[in-house]
Amino acid sequence: MIQRILSLLSERMWEYLGTTIGLLASLSIAAQIRTAWNSPNPGSLSPVYLLTFLLLFLFWTLYGLRFNRKAIWMGNLIATIFQATLVGVWVFRMYH
Repeated sequence: MIQRILSLLSERMWEYLGTTIGLLASLSIAAQIRTAWNSPNPGSLSPVYLLTFLLLFLFWTLYGLRFNRKAIWMGNLIATIFQATLVGVWVFRMYH
């Protein structure tokens, strides 16, 4: 039943929705970058969290590129860039 409901949208529409949602989700990382930069205590972010999500986003970027799935690689590429920026901001704020 669920398969029938999901198939009501075309593959192209799923690709469009996936890309859009991936890009919107990346904005949450951008908000976290701003907060970390302006926070007097950037140490509230765990380095394990920061690096795990960086690797996660990088993996899905490569997966999407490998299987030519724009909805996967595009949002995750932007998330990878934002997450790497967040790691950089965290390191800078922690040690400067």
